[in-house]
Amino acid sequence: YFRQYERLQGLFDTLADRAGAARRVIGATLEGRELVCYRFAPTAVSARPVPAVLITSGLHPPESDTVGSEALMEFLGSRDAARLRLGFDIYVVPVANPDGFVKGYNGCNAAEVNLFWQFEERDCERCPEAVSLWDLIRDIRPVIYVDFHGYTFQTRGRYASPYLKPVIFYEGQEVRRLARALNRRLLSLSRGHATRGILTYSPSMLASKITREYNTITYAKYHLHLRDGIERNRRLAVDVVTRILEGLESAGMNDARRILKHPHGSVPRDHWSAALRDIALLWGLRVRPALGRAKQRVLRGEPA
Repeated sequence: YFRQYERLQGLFDTLADRAGAARRVIGATLEGRELVCYRFAPTAVSARPVPAVLITSGLHPPESDTVGSEALMEFLGSRDAARLRLGFDIYVVPVANPDGFVKGYNGCNAAEVNLFWQFEERDCERCPEAVSLWDLIRDIRPVIYVDFHGYTFQTRGRYASPYLKPVIFYEGQEVRRLARALNRRLLSLSRGHATRGILTYSPSMLASKITREYNTITYAKYHLHLRDGIERNRRLAVDVVTRILEGLESAGMNDARRILKHPHGSVPRDHWSAALRDIALLWGLRVRPALGRAKQRVLRGEPA
């Protein structure tokens, strides 16, 4: 479901203008195109740090996720979103890989780097999009990160659903309880379907790096599914973000400091949890793949 970059540029600028959202150029792509973020600022004054929420889409151009961010920006500019906008600072980067759209690439930028799986936030030469997005993250320090993607030709065993990484990757018992509660809210939308395992916490992904640095709770990816139809994709994207924000409200976690890790917030680093995370990475990256290869050799009748 490929959408022309120039059309998306005008569409998102128009939606932001209607909603009163601030347009911010956060950097430039490898080929010099603007990387644009739209800020839906909180409509209430608060003495505490207002939780920032970051939503991205458009990392993989042929996927249907930009219809989700389109619907979300429409919603955020509506009366229905007025209550949620009282206490959250929401940032939307709807086209995170402009060069990929223009060049017709499946999932890479102009240097043929897949920014989702290989997020190189220090590589200005090959990944200026990642560098710019990371600069934005350092500025806003989001408590939630949602990255929409979309299944296109995949059908068998694929459902619109979130990536859920183990809650051990979050610091603090309170934050882990919050993550579990938000997970349940999203699982109820996806009929219990979710992606788990190493794909959800591979160290090279932005989702892993942002949690490691800030303790950000991530749903990256949240897969929409083209077979469900465009209108279902639109409604689901709005429902996902709404349920997350309402979950934060109902848990009373409307102070960013209670989620962010020290020194960005008040959550202390937990060395015991760090050891468990190291074990999970060892299992997912080394031990389990080795066991899988050994099993395949045995099934083929080769020496283990």
